[in-house]
Amino acid sequence: MSLHELPRSFAASVARHAFEDAAAINDHFERKFGLEFPAWFRTACGGRGAWRERNIPADADANFALAWNNTRQIFGGPASFFQFVCLASIIINETGGTFAPISERYGRRGHPGIAYLFDAIAGVKQSYNKAPNVPAGKLFNDRDFIAAHGDLPPAPRLKNTSDARWNGQAYPQGEFSTSDRPAETGFIMETDFFKFRGRGLIQTTFRGNYLKTAAPVLLGRSIDGMTSAQREQFFRDNQTELNAALDALDDRELARRCLHDANLAYGMVKHFVYKDPSTFRRVNDTPPDFSYWGALIGGSRASGTEMVSGLRPGIGPLHRQGYGEFVQWRATEILARIQESGLPIRCM
Repeated sequence: MSLHELPRSFAASVARHAFEDAAAINDHFERKFGLEFPAWFRTACGGRGAWRERNIPADADANFALAWNNTRQIFGGPASFFQFVCLASIIINETGGTFAPISERYGRRGHPGIAYLFDAIAGVKQSYNKAPNVPAGKLFNDRDFIAAHGDLPPAPRLKNTSDARWNGQAYPQGEFSTSDRPAETGFIMETDFFKFRGRGLIQTTFRGNYLKTAAPVLLGRSIDGMTSAQREQFFRDNQTELNAALDALDDRELARRCLHDANLAYGMVKHFVYKDPSTFRRVNDTPPDFSYWGALIGGSRASGTEMVSGLRPGIGPLHRQGYGEFVQWRATEILARIQESGLPIRCM
């Protein structure tokens, strides 16, 4: 079912509803369906249709509550019904329904260990060893990078290298370990392709996205309330300082902060939501444009988020149209399951 097939009166009634926190969400679904949202999702959506590869595990209900009890931090106020459906769809997709910040998994046949993140894999993911990340080969010749990490192996083999493969998109597996043990590849693991892999509730990936979501939180700099133009000017004016905040943390500390520091974890989601203030209008349209938030994460072309999502070619519209349309497809499925119940939406 497409959004345009949903009755306009239904979409309009949903659009009037807003949620302050997890209790408000669960109360709404419990009054309507007799189940809190996670249990309703497992019954109505999970493991079937557009959601056949995703569900909310029974032990994830507490994480769901924790995430949506941060609604005000993320949205600056209540989340509209459409904002909830859209962001919940993204988080379920990116965390496997756990609603817990996670790190991207890596390694598969032909692309073992950290080579998976470095490599471009046709039909699966793009290489992370390219802009907006700094290629490993360039960092291996960077004085500040060498000063910070030059005591890690195998730095003696790689410092000031002229090997052009490190600026490419195929990891030199035959000559260098693909292990993620710092004792073997610590120097390599501090480069951007590994350090800025997918993390968090929405799998933020690439230095450019960490710079716009994590770095302001790390610096304690507020960009709330800025217009798109003001935000872009802020990032241009403070690019050096923002990059320095990211570079001050090694890979392990950045991972720890992204996964266990609630202020950073939810702050990253907030800055994603506000990446372009027009997203509020697009997501809250009747019918809503859920694809826009998806496109902000994955763009219109295949991206690394596909393998995090466990997708395969030919399933749904993702491989034909992009991650934005994929989010639209899955979020619309939630609305369709609500609408087909034939019960009225109760509005606050």
